[in-house]
Amino acid sequence: MDIKDYKAWLKDHQLPLAPVDVSNLIGENALTLVIAVKKALVKQGWSEEDIQTFHKTALSGDYDKVISICVESCDEGSYRNQGE
Repeated sequence: MDIKDYKAWLKDHQLPLAPVDVSNLIGENALTLVIAVKKALVKQGWSEEDIQTFHKTALSGDYDKVISICVESCDEGSYRNQGE
């Protein structure tokens, strides 16, 4: 699944985004990024099937794709608001 298809999939499934600031994780290895977002998605109530879709899609390309899929799955605005 490419990034365009993933965005459409997220929209169709109306899943809550993870409150993770991915910018703090850029530069880490791909698996570290995916695991951090995956843990947050579990807390957001994503089903095992939806989490597997995220995981497989994020790791199905290069590092730029990992970052793109992780960013699309996160709501950095809600992360910032948690500290207020």
